[in-house]
Formats: sequence, structure tokens, C-alpha cells
Amino acid sequence: MLQALVAPLVLALAGREVLGAYAIIYQALAYLALMDFGSVQALERYLAQCVGRPDADGEFREIFTAFRAFLLCSNLAFSGLVLLFAARFASMFSMSGVLLHDARVGLICIALWALLRTPLSAFGSALIATQNLAAINVIATMSNALRLVLSVVFLKMHLSLLGLMWAALGAEILGTLVSRYIFLRKYPGRAPLWEWRLLAAMRRVRGMWSYSANAFVVQLTTVIIFNSAALFAGWMHGPVAASVLYTTQLPGLVAYNVVFRLHDNFGPALNEMWGSADNTGFARAFRHLADASLALSATVGCGILLFNGRVITAWVGGVQYAGILATVAVAVAAVSYTFDHLYGQLVLVVGDAKVLARVCCVQAIAYLIAVIVLGRYLGVGGILLAGPVTDLPKMFYLRNWLYRRVQPSHSSDYRALVQFAGGLTLAVLACLWYFRTFGTAWTRLNLITGIVLFGVFVLVGCMRLLPLRRLLRA
Repeated sequence: MLQALVAPLVLALAGREVLGAYAIIYQALAYLALMDFGSVQALERYLAQCVGRPDADGEFREIFTAFRAFLLCSNLAFSGLVLLFAARFASMFSMSGVLLHDARVGLICIALWALLRTPLSAFGSALIATQNLAAINVIATMSNALRLVLSVVFLKMHLSLLGLMWAALGAEILGTLVSRYIFLRKYPGRAPLWEWRLLAAMRRVRGMWSYSANAFVVQLTTVIIFNSAALFAGWMHGPVAASVLYTTQLPGLVAYNVVFRLHDNFGPALNEMWGSADNTGFARAFRHLADASLALSATVGCGILLFNGRVITAWVGGVQYAGILATVAVAVAAVSYTFDHLYGQLVLVVGDAKVLARVCCVQAIAYLIAVIVLGRYLGVGGILLAGPVTDLPKMFYLRNWLYRRVQPSHSSDYRALVQFAGGLTLAVLACLWYFRTFGTAWTRLNLITGIVLFGVFVLVGCMRLLPLRRLLRA
């Protein structure tokens, strides 16, 4: 939510080209960050599964030490690729000389930090694995707040793109240091050792690297599908188009990422249940998460359809809105991506990462074809539409696979879901009436009132949504 305040500040103080360049660079860095080869995801899974076992501290420390030995090599590779990207940036994107200079300097700073952070890294993943989720959320909030403050300060100092990159780097440094401090204070017996013999470490946790290889394929295809839209917009239509795409999808992105956090917060507990062979508890949690995801994603999707264009116009101006096609694409993505995130996480918990990797590869190929075709003919809206269009078949395939494998034992409370659907329908109708009555005199106050009206009707539909109550008890 704090990052949603950055876009209007950048547009007001630096311009649309700076915002587009910023979005392009960080989506490109998401690709380069894959040099960990999926080991972070594997680390969280294996650490979480060993928490409840005998000699948990010793096993935890062994896995943590092995990962940090590998991390040294992956950070060296990441740093080298960032430096190469900095050297080739001018030939890849058409921007002003000032932005090209800022991008190169900022990327060099990121490459240097990648080397320095090696002894400090992965403590955030360790906190997640030990279910210290409140601490992680507080750290994330602190980091985002610092990023916002530093962005304002650096933009006021006329540092433009370089200031934004320094602000992001400062926030990451803060989060890394605080995560390390909290973990070592709570679990001194699980601290990793200073052992950098990579081959010996890898032999001790050989199964982790097999899982990591499949997780890497999943991460690579995920970045291609979900974090490449601004890159394609910048490549096809320039940095201004990338900034328009960024602002058009950001309200919806913030909204359905809240649902993602629900899945992530249950991830360590699901790993622990599966690791301890608690199949009944796992199946029950799966069913409740699916019901809650259905209710929340449908609410977010309807809210995007109703408010996305109006929110963007009031937030950063109508010139930064990509149109109704883009809004429809973001709304469909809110539902599709929510279930894709849930099912993908559950497949990885079950341990069949190879199944997910194969499906993701097929989707990535389809996405690359779709985004080029739709982007050329439909513009920014077509680029955003390519994601959910290619994601829907994958979502249904993973759903059927999981239901055959896990066999959830508790059926949904369909009466509660129907009641919720009625409340959601009333909310949509009430907002449509409100828009028709006050649309000719649209103000920010009317916008806030409309959102509140929508929220009240949705809450009425949720009051007796039993799966959500059971989920909270679980």
C-alpha cells in the first residue's frame, strides 16, 4: 500500500519516462534474481519441514549452512549479470542520456550490494520457515515506509531515477539487517556456520537441490508470465507506455496481493503438516483456503471492474489509464492469479515440483506468443490480457490434479457461498446506481463514498461465510 504512493510522487516530481524506466529496470532485475536457481523456495520448504522433528536445531543449522555456501556462488553470478545489464542497457532501451546514466550507476550499486549481502542473506526465509510471520510483515512494512521516505527525499534532491533505485536499495538493506538481528536473537542455536565448502554442503542436503531445480523452472516461468508486462510495453511502445501499464495494474495488483499474503502466511504451517504426515489437517486447510480465495478474489475482481478507472484518474490522472480492456484483464487476473498462486503453492508443498514445472513451461511459451500478438494489435490492454488468458487453463489443470491427490474431506458450505454471492451482487448493483446518480459530478469524495458503499454490502454478504470463520479458527 505504501508503494502505491510512490507513483504519483514520481509522476509529479520526475515525469512519466522516469516511472516507466523504473518499472522496466526492476522487472529486468526480477529475471536476474533467478540466479538463486529456486534455492530460496527450497530453503523455506526444507527448513519448515524440519522444525517439528527431533534434533530440529541441528538439522536446521545444517540446511541453512549448506544454502549459504551455495548463495555465495549465486550472488557472484547475479552481480556479474547486473554489471553486464548495466553495460548493455543503452542498446536495449531508448531513453534520454540522463536516465541511461542513472540506470548504469544504480545497477552498479545493486551489483556491489549483491556481493556484500551474502553473509546477511536468507534470515528472512528462516523467519518465515519458523512461522514468525508477524515479524516478517512488520519488517516489510518498515522497509516499504523507508523506501517511500527515501524516494521523496531523493526526488526532492532531483536525483530522479538514481534516487528511486537508491531508495529501493536502502529499504532492502534495512530489511536484511533487521531480519538477521531478530532471527539470531530468537534462535541462536540455529544460526548457520561459517562454512563455504560448497560441494560438501551440497552432498549433505542432496534432495534439496533436486527440488530446487524444479522450483527454479517454476520461478523462471513465473517471472516471464507475471513480471514481464512492463518490459514488453517498454520494448514495443516505449517507457511512457510502460508507466501507463504500471499505474493501470497497480491498484488491482495491490488488492489481490493481499489475498496472496493469506496463502503465504499459511505456507509454513502447510509445510509442517505435510512433513509430519497430517493429511487430514492438510486437506481441511486446503478446502478452507480454496473457499476463502473464491470469496476474496471475486470481491477484488468486481471492485477492479467498478473502481479501477476512477481510482487511477483520481490518483495520477486519466492520461495514465490504459482503458477498459486493461481493467477487464486485471479483474480476470485477480481471480485467475489468486487460484494459480494457491494451487502452485500447494503443489510445491506436496513435493511434486516437476508437475508444476512442466505446466509452467507450457504456459510460458503460450504467454510469449500471446503477449507479442495481443500487444502489437491491442496495445497495453493486450499485454495485460495475455497473462490471464494463458493462465486459466493452467489454473484448472492444477485444481484437478490437487483434488485427485489431496482429496479434501470437507465440502464447501454452499449456503454460505450463495449468501456471499448475493451480498456481492447487491454491492455491485448499489455501486452502479451510485455511479449513475453521481457520475456527472464525480469527485474524490464520491469515489471514497462509492468504495465504502461497496465494502459495506460485501461485508454483509461475508458475515455468515462459514468457511472464512473456520479458516480463522484453523
